[in-house]
Amino acid sequence: MHANPQSQYLENAVLSASPVKIIVMLYDGAIRFCQRAKAAGAAKDAAEMGRLLSKAHDVIAELQAVLDMKRGGTIAKDLARVYEYALWRLSDARMRRDVAAIDDVMRVLQPLKESWDDLARRGA
Repeated sequence: MHANPQSQYLENAVLSASPVKIIVMLYDGAIRFCQRAKAAGAAKDAAEMGRLLSKAHDVIAELQAVLDMKRGGTIAKDLARVYEYALWRLSDARMRRDVAAIDDVMRVLQPLKESWDDLARRGA
């Protein structure tokens, strides 16, 4: 059975990406899921909002899981706290259908994503 072309493209993109580019892809995904969850909230589609917030939560949990606390030092510890905050706000957004909480998450993720984008452009 053949995979659909979009899935195959995405799989190839991930398999051929550098570790830095994979981190950028994860940030892109988390932010995209947050944006879509916010739109679902505006449309009063609580089920879709919850589904998308769960996806964003999973992506951020993955970012947190791959932190190397030994080699990452203070930066890794700081990122762990940021991710913990983001996960807490996503849970709050889901329980209260609070769009402001989603905005908080995007506000902390966007500058981090831009920093990783810069690293990717420099070939790190």
